[in-house]
Formats: sequence, C-alpha cells, structure tokens
Amino acid sequence: MALGSDGNIYSWGSNQKGQLGRTASSSLYDPNPTPGKVDRPANVPSDFTWVQVSAGNTFALALGSDGILYSWGDNDFYELGRDGIYNLFGGDQTPRPVDKQDTIKFTRIKAAANHAMAFDSLGNLYSWGWNEYGQLGHDGGTQQVKEPAKVDKPANASSNFSWVQANGGFYDTIAIGSDGNLYSWGNNDFDQLGRDTTDTRKNPIPGKIDKPAGVPSDFTWLQTGSAHYNSMALGSDGNIYTWGSDLQEVMLGRDLSLNAANRPAAVYKPANVNYIDCMTTDYHSMGLGSDGNLYSWGTGGDGELGHATPVSGPGIVTKPDSGKDDFTWKQASINNGYTMGLGSDGYLYTWGFNYYGELGHGAAGDKERGVVSTLGTPDLTGTKFDGTTIKDLSKNTNGNTWSATAPPHAKGKADVTVQWTINGASQPDVHLTYRYDGPKYTVSFSNKDKSCPASSDMPQNQSVTEGGQAVRPYPDPKADGCLFDGWFIKDANGDSKVAYDFSQPVTGDVALIAHWSQTNSGGWSINPIKGSSMGGQQVTITPPKTSRGIRFNQVSAGGYQMSDAMGFSVGVASDGNAYAWGSNQHGQLGIGNTAKQNKPVKIPLPDGVDSTFTYTQVAAGGFHVLAIGSDQIVYSWGANDHGQLGDNTTVDHSTPHSVPDPSDTSRPFKAVQVSAGAYDSAAIDLNGNVYTWGSEGNSRDGDFNPSFTQPQKTPAPAAAPDGSGQGLQAVQVSLGWSFILALDADGNAYAWGYNNYGQLGNNSTSSTYTATPAKVRDPNSPEDPNKGLQATQISAGTDHGLAIDKNGAVLSWGHNNSGQLGNSSTYDQPVPKPVKNSGKTGNFTAVSISAGVIYSLAVDSAGNTWGWGYNAYGQVGNGDVYPLQTPTKVLSTDSSANTGESLQATQISAAQYHSLAIGRDGNAYAWGDNTYGQLGNGSLQQSRKPTSVAFNQALLITSVRFDKTVVNSLLQNPDQSVSLTTPAHNPGQADVIVDWTLGGIMQPQAHLAYTYEGMLPHAGSSGTLILLAAGMLAAAGAAAAGRNRRESRNLRS
Repeated sequence: MALGSDGNIYSWGSNQKGQLGRTASSSLYDPNPTPGKVDRPANVPSDFTWVQVSAGNTFALALGSDGILYSWGDNDFYELGRDGIYNLFGGDQTPRPVDKQDTIKFTRIKAAANHAMAFDSLGNLYSWGWNEYGQLGHDGGTQQVKEPAKVDKPANASSNFSWVQANGGFYDTIAIGSDGNLYSWGNNDFDQLGRDTTDTRKNPIPGKIDKPAGVPSDFTWLQTGSAHYNSMALGSDGNIYTWGSDLQEVMLGRDLSLNAANRPAAVYKPANVNYIDCMTTDYHSMGLGSDGNLYSWGTGGDGELGHATPVSGPGIVTKPDSGKDDFTWKQASINNGYTMGLGSDGYLYTWGFNYYGELGHGAAGDKERGVVSTLGTPDLTGTKFDGTTIKDLSKNTNGNTWSATAPPHAKGKADVTVQWTINGASQPDVHLTYRYDGPKYTVSFSNKDKSCPASSDMPQNQSVTEGGQAVRPYPDPKADGCLFDGWFIKDANGDSKVAYDFSQPVTGDVALIAHWSQTNSGGWSINPIKGSSMGGQQVTITPPKTSRGIRFNQVSAGGYQMSDAMGFSVGVASDGNAYAWGSNQHGQLGIGNTAKQNKPVKIPLPDGVDSTFTYTQVAAGGFHVLAIGSDQIVYSWGANDHGQLGDNTTVDHSTPHSVPDPSDTSRPFKAVQVSAGAYDSAAIDLNGNVYTWGSEGNSRDGDFNPSFTQPQKTPAPAAAPDGSGQGLQAVQVSLGWSFILALDADGNAYAWGYNNYGQLGNNSTSSTYTATPAKVRDPNSPEDPNKGLQATQISAGTDHGLAIDKNGAVLSWGHNNSGQLGNSSTYDQPVPKPVKNSGKTGNFTAVSISAGVIYSLAVDSAGNTWGWGYNAYGQVGNGDVYPLQTPTKVLSTDSSANTGESLQATQISAAQYHSLAIGRDGNAYAWGDNTYGQLGNGSLQQSRKPTSVAFNQALLITSVRFDKTVVNSLLQNPDQSVSLTTPAHNPGQADVIVDWTLGGIMQPQAHLAYTYEGMLPHAGSSGTLILLAAGMLAAAGAAAAGRNRRESRNLRS
C-alpha cells in the first residue's frame, strides 16, 4: 500500500481477505498486480482524503481527513477493531470506522502482523486483535480484544508518562515511552524482547529494555522495528541496535562474538554515516542512512536486499537507473521477501518477491533478483485551477515533471485538479493545493537629514510579497561628517520616529528613512595640558560626546523559571546590534560573563561572522535567548538545563552560538522566526516548518516542582495535525511555559502540550502531555474538533493563550487565577472567548498582544497600551499593584498624566514581573519589577508605570596610563569624564593612554599628549623666584659683555 500525493491510498498484491480495500473485479483470491485506489468510506465529505495508512499481515488501517480511523481486510483475530460485514473468507473489503471513536481521537496508527495499535491525541497507546502471547499489553491478560483498549503503562511510570512510538511483530510489541526508554511485551521465545523474562512465551506487561553498554547518559531511543524472530531500534547516537534470533548468522547485522544476541548491540555502520530510520522482517533488515543511501542485510533469497545476497552486514542498495547523481532514498518499507523505497524524485520503487503482484508492476510472477524498478510512468493529460483549464501544459525535458502558467486568481488557496494516466490507463483525478500569494509591496529607502546628504550608495527599493520580510541593506549608507543610526519607518504624518523592525512581515508599502548623528563630537581632551614633572597636578580627561540617534526596533522581556523569577531584557537596535540588561546568572545577557546589568549593554557578534552581520530578531525565554542573524542562522545562549539551546548538550553558554541543523549537524539551522519559552524553544525554518526543542512543564501556578517532558536537545519538527507525517507549517509560533501555539497561513490556530487549565483551547482539560498539534476550537462551535479558531495573531503565556481574530477582537483561554483572561472573572476557560471591553460595550479589539506569565498586554489601533491580570510588581503599568480582571490602560510616562492618558506604543512584551514596550516616539520603555536592573534605567527601583530605558550607550573610562605609569585612582564625573592626579615623570611630553568601554564593550585606546615641565634641584617652593633671579643675572651679564666689546673697538680705532 502507498499514500499518493492526491490523498488517495493505492493497493496491490494479494487480496484473499479483502485487504486491498477496493471493490474486487474478480475473485478475492486473484492477485491484483496493478496499483488501484482504495475505496472511500461511505458518507464522507467530497473533500475527504486519506492522511495515513498502515498495512498488517492481511488487514489495513487508515486515518481519514475527517479524523476517523478506518480498517478493512481480515478480522479472524478482531484486528479490525470492530464488528463488520465479512465475505466467506472472513474479511471485509470495505473501509469502515473502528469502534469507540466517540470518546477517542486517534492521531497515529500502526498495524502489526495480526494486531493493531493506535495513539490518541493525549499520548495513550491503544491495541486490539490477536493476544495469545500478551502482545497487546493489557492488564496482564492474553485474551483477544475486539476493540481499542489502552496499553498498560510501565511499572513506576510517572503520572505524565505517554507512549511516543511503537512497532509490532508477529507475537510481540516494542515501544518507546516519553521518558526516552524502550519497552517490550509479548512472546520471548527468540529473545526478541531484549530482556530477561520469567516466561518465554507470554509476557503481557510492558518491561524496560536496558540501554546498550557504553552509550552516553543522555542516550534515548528514536525508532523501533519488530519481526517474528528479532527486533531492532534506532538510538539518538545514530546507531541501529538489534537483538533476538540471528537466522543464518546474517539477520542481526553484527558480530555476535562481541555482544550476545539477547541484548541490544549496534549494527555495523558505514564510516561518517548515521542511521535515521530502521526496519526489519523475518529475513531481511534495512537502515536509511544520513547520506541518503539505503543499507540492507539478511538472507535475501528473493532479491529483496537490492544487492548481492546473503550479507551479514549492511550493504548499499542499488539505486535506480534514473541518470540522477543526486538521487537519494527518502523512505522505505519492507515485508517478507520484498521491499518498497520512495526516491527523492517522488517515485515509488519496488524489488524482490512478486508471486502475488506485490511489486505492482502490472503482472505477477517471480522478479529478477536485486532489480529495482518503478511502478509505471505517469502522464499528465489535463490540469485545472479551481475549474479554469490550463492550456499551456507541457512536459519538461527531464521526463517526469510538467510546466504550466497559473491563471489569475484571488489571494489564497486554489484547488488544482490533475488528470493523468499510468501506462496509458486513466487514473483518478489528483487534487493538489496551490497557494496564491498576496500582492507585492515596495520598500523604499531615502534620506532624512539634509545636513548629512546620502551618497550614491543609498539602497535600491525592494519588492516584497505580502507577508514576506524586507532585508536590511548592506552596506549602510555613508555621509561625510555623519554617523548612520539606522532605518526608521515613515508614518502617516510624515514622521519617522520609530526604528524599523526587519523581522516583521510586510503588509503594505513601506517608506524607510535614514537617520544620522553628527561626527563632530568634540573629541578627547585633557585639561590642563601641562604640569610639573614632580606630578601632583589635578587634570580632567573628557571623552567625546557619544549621544546617538540609535533606537530599539524590537524588545523582548524574559526571566521566568520556577520560583527563580530574575527578570532580564533583550532587544535589537537600529544599528543592527543586539543589547541586553537585567539578571545574568546563566549568561543569558550573552556578554561572556554572569554579571547583571542595569542598562543595555551590547551583545558581541557570534564568532566567525563577517562584517555584514546584523541581528534581525531576538526572543527572551526563561533564562535563555534565541536570535536570528542577517545570515538567517539561529543563535542561542543562556541556560541549557533542558536542552533549550538546541546544541545537543545541557551546557550553558554566555555568548551566542549557532544552533546546528537537525538534518545535518555540520551546518547551522536557519529560520525566519523564533520564540523562547521557559524551558523550550521554537523556530519556523525557511520552508515554513515548525521545529521545537527543550522541555515543557505541566504547571506553573503555585507548583515549583512541576513535571517536564523529556528534554529534546536538538530541533525536532512538530507533528502534522492530520497525522500525515509531513510536519506542521506555520507563519507564527509562540511559547510560554506549558504549551505551544502556532498559526498557519490560512489563519488556523494550533496548540499542543499540557492542558491542565484548558490552555490548548480544545474544550477539555488534562494533565497528560499532547504531542500532536490540534486546532484551537472555534468559539462559536466549541464541540466540533474540525472547526477551529481563525486568527491573525497568537501569544502563549504560562498556562493561558491570547489571539486576535480576523475582526480584530482579542480572545483568551486557559488559566485565569489572576484575571489574565480579561473576562471579569477568575474562572478558567477551555475555549477561546472575547476579552471584555472595560467600561464599554462590544469586544475589546487590538493590533498587538503579549501573554505574560499570569498577565496580559495589548495595544489597540489608536496606539493605547492596555494590561490586565497579575500586578503585584506593577507590571500592568497602571500605577498600582492590584490584579485586574479587565483591560486597563497602561499609564503615560508623563508624570502629570491622568488615568485617561495611555502609553502610546507600537510593540509590547510581557514577562513575569516586568514589561517592555517601544513607544510611538521611538523610545523604549519598561515597568514593573527592577530587582536585577531589568528595566534598564540605571537603577534597581521598581516602577509601577513606564520609565524610559537608558539606551544611550554608557561610556566608561576604565584606566589611564602616563607612558608606563598607571594612575591608581580615577574619579568618575557625571559627564563621563574622569579627574585624576598626575604621577611624577621626567620633563618632556608623555603619552597618556586611555582604556575605555562603550556599552560594556572595550573600545580602541585613546592617546593624549601631556607635557611635563622641568624644575631646578632643591628649588622647593621658591623655584619660580630662583628662576627669575637667574634670568636677571644672565641678562646683566649679557649687557656687560656688550659694553666691553664696544669699548675694545673704540680703543683699537
């Protein structure tokens, strides 16, 4: 069986039990060697598709786009999970729903030989069917089970334990738990359980398999495989481990003299290759390598290995003769005697045993050993875009793709109908989705200050598709006598006060204006410039004026882990640098140490970047930071106790480091958006795929010892909501403490994680972790899981969520102990509901939202800033410390402002006890707790209303030397100058060397000239009089000498 790109399932081969799932044109015993479409279930909607399929021995399971699990084929052992209509051979060829789905939502499926398994949305594993050896894992019993029933959790498992992956053989099951351990149950006649058991035949209770010897402490299991005689699993170290019976001494793929067969040990592995998938049957096994090759080993009597047989260690499967040097294998599936492989060209290839037409080549019969071939050649005969026929469809020279011109269409999705044949036979229409982008907008660049005329290097305009990002131009423009401060956005009034955030999506034409500062800053000076060689002279060294017009274009508030709420802040400025301030116990400020800072300090650039590098986005989490650079690479620093830095370690970093690409760790991971939570991280890669890493915790409110998910130390793709295995694509992602929110391009909001307080918005609560994204419910249809919230913006708090719907209304759901939902109550809410419009009728509307730990912030269309929820530290910004159950205006910074005047803002960020904003005047503001300097105003005093962040970079003179003599005492003056006493020095000019920092970063030394004047020995305090007397004596002597010369000349004459 195979799932086609058209959403149909295709089947071929033996059909004696109706396992092909399609109306038979002949006797069920007749093989069907040509792929045919599996029948659609009765009464499904017209847009129904299949999203997942799994084939057992003589039955099949499949998930539909309607969220229902279907089964067909043999039911001798109740593997269909239902009663049904059966033909005389005991099977049902029609796909029908599995029982008990009124209370269970299945998300993933796995068919074993004669038993079935499925995962629900809460991480429970269900099984049914044949159970003679306890392979179902139910309550210690071995009775056959007619409908889905939960698999037991292992003994001593934590309350939040869940199953994450499973695979079944003939008589046993191997599964991976959320704790990263491997468990087995069922028959153990051939040591296939990988552990000691008191009964070799019946072991219905899941038991843990010991990890292989010598693996690192953070080793986990990623994938499993199980057959009749042997089992295998893929480890996080890239090795495949096997155990069980070693038929003909080739099945385990390793040297048994080194490790016993009854315990997991590593298969031979090619040099410089990691395995990324594994699979096994009774007579051959395979591994998919990180190099794109398939490796196989086993007996291979029917050519199923795809290379010479038999072989006791992995051999490379022959690639098809496609003429493509870059061909790789993407997926494989094996059964006794034959193999299927999916190539990077999109074709399905088969090889091996073909007696019943298993290879799908259109005829049954033996197949030449080791020959790899495709099912057939497709040919497109017509294409329509939402009913509009394409007239210029043409086949490309590579022979397997076609080109066409898309007709005009409104922005959004279009249904593309593809008509095609294979080997000349008409096939069912394929329906694909094509997305029409929005219009393109112009981002222009011009100059503001006529006193700083821009040279010819002013950037060219950029054309950006709606929703895309403008690129910060490089190099920065230059102007004589001026310093470039960055790009600022021109508003409707023609002003350009706010620095432009290049990480934001473009939604209209944007005019960016270059801002400048004059370079005439006064320079360095020393006063006075000369003094006694004896020293003791009081002098003042004054630095140049450093005030610039650089402003923040984005800010992010962080610092919330357990009870350790040490706030900190980060931001990106118009100069392209990142800055940080506040607590720093884990190096979260990124400055190479753990000293807290009460003013913004510049974060160093990552090692190895070139001069063009700038930061484009930063996100502050619990005690770690994520950033994206102009090179699109994701960087991280700070706390790493849960692997939240994504570098496959748990070691903290106090400077920026790149996050490795999970598919190739030799390359950096690239993304367009990042979000940092308390202990977790998320990013949207360049293709729109969501990745997450780190851990989520199951509670924050009053519980400082919560449970956490197993740390994921490298980025891992989020699961597809429909179970298709294609991953989740999104345009926004947001993290808090316990759950994750994402928003796709069609406005659908998804949530996954813990749901203690209804924060998943699915109209339920549960302490069990949900790993698969599911739609946040539509407020108007909370009982319907297929209808979801339509939103334009999302934000995840600790245990509550916020969203802005397509009408601009703010919705909230989840925990509400402090009024953070803004609905005039403190009752939790498991589905989105409108936030109350304080003192007014109608819904509260906004253009920007930020969910803090247990409070919320928003900015409305007029620029007013609002807050509600927990307020003990003044983080709501309304001037007091009492919790608020409805939105209240954040006060203006003007000390004389009354309660009717609000902070005018363009951007907000809520943490735990402090808040940040960028005002419409372009300045950054902060309010709330300031114990660690997180407000960035140079003090440690709490503020209940916004106060300005002191962004002008502090200049500090750190040391002064007169030639080689260090001045021990420097008096720091308010204007950043220093006063000092000169040391003694020989007469003459001394080089005064000044060491100094700007924003905490060491700068090039300044050099000043100071002249030491000499004095006569022992002159003491009368030195000036002695010099004067000496001068008069010299003058008198000169006059006498002159008279003597004149008298001599007169006498001679």
